[in-house]
Amino acid sequence: MIILESKIRKITKIILNIMIIICIFLISKEIYSKTNEYIKAKQEADYKNTVYQKYISESISQKKEIETFFDFLENDLKSYLIDFEYKYPLSPQATVLIITEENKEFKTVYDFNIVSSFNFNDSLITILNIRGN
Repeated sequence: MIILESKIRKITKIILNIMIIICIFLISKEIYSKTNEYIKAKQEADYKNTVYQKYISESISQKKEIETFFDFLENDLKSYLIDFEYKYPLSPQATVLIITEENKEFKTVYDFNIVSSFNFNDSLITILNIRGN
């Protein structure tokens, strides 16, 4: 049995095939754009996570630096804090008062300037500016 196609069926079949090809093209384009969008979102999330981890490590190191600075002032120098200043890229700075015996030298791992010094009874009272490393 021979099936004859009419011209309208042929044109409809061609139009449907073209529409299927166009739909396949649009679907593949949409899949590509969604995949690309997902990859960009993942990269941005990874970047933000990296920045956050860097922030956490820097804040921990800053806390450690300030803690060692205050431990030095409190335990090693046995000083009284007058003024304290800390700005992130710079080191901590403090103005402290220490009471020592006369002619006693003190050693620090930090830079310091003697602001003033005077004798009171058998003690030497000194005001220092101390800068962190």
